[in-house]
Amino acid sequence: MTLIIFFGLGVPVTAFTFINFFTNTLQVALVGCAIGYMCGLVFEDDNIARGFSMFMTLIFMLVSGSLNIALNYPVVIDQLQYVSPNRYSVETFFRVLSDGQQYPTEPFKIDQQMIIEFLGFNFGINKCHIYLGALFGLFMTIGWVAIVVKNWKF
Repeated sequence: MTLIIFFGLGVPVTAFTFINFFTNTLQVALVGCAIGYMCGLVFEDDNIARGFSMFMTLIFMLVSGSLNIALNYPVVIDQLQYVSPNRYSVETFFRVLSDGQQYPTEPFKIDQQMIIEFLGFNFGINKCHIYLGALFGLFMTIGWVAIVVKNWKF
């Protein structure tokens, strides 16, 4: 699926763009699995686990910067974007897909860096990959803690 999407988008095919696109899709899938794992272990009722997982996913999507500009959030929502795996994924996808693209030069010069600053994507690809890995570890750890607490012998 990743290969079909990558080559179907018409992105300049380089090792850098392909590896970052592929690893980003892989990391997002793993973080999603970790969120499902965590919710399944924290809640006894599977309907509550699915509902909470969907709620988290919706909040993460809203604060990712894909639907609006990440710099314009109120203070509380601004902090939520830093625990959203979608935020790091959107930045990585944008940087990979916009790399080497041609932008209009009239009536004023636009380049990738101007758009990135305007959207508030200020981490860079490497940090986004690191933060996605850290969020995977965080959600897996919360799931493991739930197992330990539920099986604790008092």
